[in-house]
Amino acid sequence: MTTFVLQSPSRPTAMLMSLESLATPATDELRFAVAYATTKGCKTLMPRLEERIGYKRWSKIPKTVILTTDFHLTEPHALTYLRSLGWTVCLSQPARSHYHPKVYAFVAKGASRALVGSANLTQAALTDNVEAATMSLLSNRRDFELAWNELLATSVELTDPLLKRYVAERRRKPPGVVLDRESAPAPRVSVGTLTIFSDAVAVGLAPASFNALWVEARGQSGGSDNQLELPREAYRFFRLGGGHSNHLIGQPVLVSGGSEWTDRKLTWHGQGKMNTMERLNLPTLKMGGFPYAGATILFVRERSRYRLTVARTGDPVVRAWRRASRAAGHEYRLGRTSPRRCGLF
Repeated sequence: MTTFVLQSPSRPTAMLMSLESLATPATDELRFAVAYATTKGCKTLMPRLEERIGYKRWSKIPKTVILTTDFHLTEPHALTYLRSLGWTVCLSQPARSHYHPKVYAFVAKGASRALVGSANLTQAALTDNVEAATMSLLSNRRDFELAWNELLATSVELTDPLLKRYVAERRRKPPGVVLDRESAPAPRVSVGTLTIFSDAVAVGLAPASFNALWVEARGQSGGSDNQLELPREAYRFFRLGGGHSNHLIGQPVLVSGGSEWTDRKLTWHGQGKMNTMERLNLPTLKMGGFPYAGATILFVRERSRYRLTVARTGDPVVRAWRRASRAAGHEYRLGRTSPRRCGLF
């Protein structure tokens, strides 16, 4: 099955989330053929892949990336950072042509998959730029192996002397463009001036018509710190019935990487008066989940499932989510006394 992926102002970080979804504990090898890389791009993607593949497995599996130094766009520190993570870094040197592929292959015994499209290994390409790609199975491994071997044959492995020479060349002739431009900071909006999520629903907001919902977590409840207090009426985003007479609203299917959770309960919760809050039991660390305290949590609808992405609240990834919601006029406050924010896009 092939999936088309579009990243745009209304679909921020689609490339990053797609690459995360391909990384699983079954991944045996990573083979990336990408034109340009930046330090910010590598530091945005690599820790997420490591977390989803598993720290021990990550350190053991082969990881190869083929890049180019054409136009001096690739940052030298990105090369040293990748090598420090155990990547074999190769520099493409085709004769009489420029190197420009963007292939991210996740090789596994069962089913190898790849994302092929327009995104370089830069923070902007993974989060903010308008990019397009397809994700699909590598059903014809023979063709892929032949293509990969040809790319390797026209490249050389990065050595310290090669790196030193590139650094000197780049100093003499800096790149003409900056791949990771600093986005203009969004205007500071006081949480107290934001509309309360449930009030917006009361006057016509339809959460089910959006593809993504993000919620600031801050402090978590529950023995495993995995209970996320959602804004009232958030159940509508998950397209659940929400019968007010029942404690249990439903169990949205959550996915991340190669994991799927079908038993995560979304319930009404409140002290003294039921139905004043909604609480979602997220997957715990033991279940393959994440640490949630101080994070922002994103749910993206994929047919009848919801892809779970977790990022630190100050992360550029979260800023991209917030910009998308703010630009569309859909950033909200969770409740009347809550300092937390949420948003739709």
